Amino acid sequence: MSGITEIIGAYALPVIVLLILVIGFAKKVPLFDAFVDGVKQSLPSLVRLIPVMVGLVTAVTVFRAGGAAQFISTLVSPIAKFMGFSSELISLAILKPISGSASATLAADIMEQFGPDSITGVQAAILLGCGDTVMYVISVYFGSAGIKKLRYAILPILVSSAVVILLL
Repeated sequence: MSGITEIIGAYALPVIVLLILVIGFAKKVPLFDAFVDGVKQSLPSLVRLIPVMVGLVTAVTVFRAGGAAQFISTLVSPIAKFMGFSSELISLAILKPISGSASATLAADIMEQFGPDSITGVQAAILLGCGDTVMYVISVYFGSAGIKKLRYAILPILVSSAVVILLL
């Protein structure tokens, strides 16, 4: 089964690109001009998105380097242990809504330490795979759409993240 998925994974993108080229040639579409026009149309969105992404990266860096994640983890640890939540997963639960790449690195460390088939490794995988990074959704999706009023969107996103943590 994994051999089939590896073959599909290796050839999917080249086949899609080839199909686009063949269909474009068949319909006599000026492919390069269409590509350049598409890039031109996406530039305003990119210009709106760059400041948001710079702000997000800066905020995540300050949060991690300043020790806020470790401080919150230490503060929440007794409550989490009382609820039966593995202490190794507290930092992951805190980082997941903030930074996808930081949480992926932390999950990899947890799986390396405890093994991917251990209960802690499985919980880390579930926590990593369930839900999206809240800050990313807010900054990229809402920032590119120009949405300023986020109060009705943030609560459901945070509640869904909390539900995942509570169900572990």
